[in-house]
Amino acid sequence: MQRDVLPGLNNEARPAQLLEGLVASGHLGYKTGGGFYDWNVKGMQALAATRDRFIIETLHTLAAVNAKSTLRCSETEQLS
Repeated sequence: MQRDVLPGLNNEARPAQLLEGLVASGHLGYKTGGGFYDWNVKGMQALAATRDRFIIETLHTLAAVNAKSTLRCSETEQLS
């Protein structure tokens, strides 16, 4: 997740050792029911909905920032 889905949130070349250890031992979070949290007792559907909203909002924010940056670059090129 850290390396593939939201790389803009962390500029490290690889995931933290703690995360690598959890993945190596099969603790994949929501997918397997364990990791940082015991997902089996935390109301998985409500937490998944919150997670999904966060990811969608983050992607929309990143897209808006990217669009503004692209627009500024285009305007600068037109002035040249």
